[in-house]
Amino acid sequence: MTAIPWRAAHGPGRARVAAVVLAALFSACRPGPPGALEPTHPDGAIVASPRLGERPYGAAISQTGLVFVTRLDAATVSGAMLPDTVFTSAVAVRHVPTDVAFNRAGTRAFVTNQHSQQVGIVDVASGRQVDSLMFGGDPARVLVSADDRSLFVTINTGELFRIDLATRAVTVRLRFPDLANGLALGRRGDLLYASTIEGTVAEITTATNTARRTFRIGGKLQGLAVSPDGTEMFIADETGGRLIVWSLARERALDTVPLEGAPFDVRITPDGTLVYVSVRTAGQVMVFDRASRKHVATILTGGDPRRIAFDPAGGLAVVANQAGWVDFVR
Repeated sequence: MTAIPWRAAHGPGRARVAAVVLAALFSACRPGPPGALEPTHPDGAIVASPRLGERPYGAAISQTGLVFVTRLDAATVSGAMLPDTVFTSAVAVRHVPTDVAFNRAGTRAFVTNQHSQQVGIVDVASGRQVDSLMFGGDPARVLVSADDRSLFVTINTGELFRIDLATRAVTVRLRFPDLANGLALGRRGDLLYASTIEGTVAEITTATNTARRTFRIGGKLQGLAVSPDGTEMFIADETGGRLIVWSLARERALDTVPLEGAPFDVRITPDGTLVYVSVRTAGQVMVFDRASRKHVATILTGGDPRRIAFDPAGGLAVVANQAGWVDFVR
């Protein structure tokens, strides 16, 4: 597809019980190659819940251990450097930042400044938004491609953009029935999955930038995640109050797991063994064994849990809570 010219512009304490109900034993991190560790997953215990006002919403963790959380009402992204669980830095962005993603090196972060109709580009070293990509709608989700060369962005008009990060040009523009509020790459990065609030999931071949298949699932679909072997999708159906397990080979639902409220985000732990689902209306994160789909834990966050991020090794999860704090889970 011919590249379309792109415009660039420079542009709190609380008392609560954090209970964890564990119904299975969790495996420990195993030794890997010299100088590296096998990926693992959190044990499910909330170890810190720092207050962070103005509605924390989006979350990401870089390869260097920098945690970024967006704050909807502050036009700010707050930062904490692991293993610390205290937010000590803040980056001024634009209005209503909803999502954030790092490049592979952790030198750049991309923030959907929704009500400014732009994606802000943050230079991590200086802690400043140094550039922006302008849209004709409100951006919702942002994802960096597997090769670090492209940025995928969805906007509220039902469009998906692919931007070349070197030239800032739009190389792809696809239209969906409604807003795509879930984005995930397959294991090799050759397939992109986009779930819409209209109840469909598009499978896009990233080499040709074409929609390969469309799955009509139903419900109001939010976050989704793809299994490490690329055979299954786990999708949050907000209105149906369920986690849908979808077979990509058979093109049908393998299982429908009832939840205790309206789910929002879905993430698979870095070791591929567990599925975390934020259930925002129940104030909890439900944890499932990925292979058996059995419920193994409930992490009681309280409030309104939104997006989930794991550190690269998988031993820690961060859950942004729109009620005014961030939970660190080990």
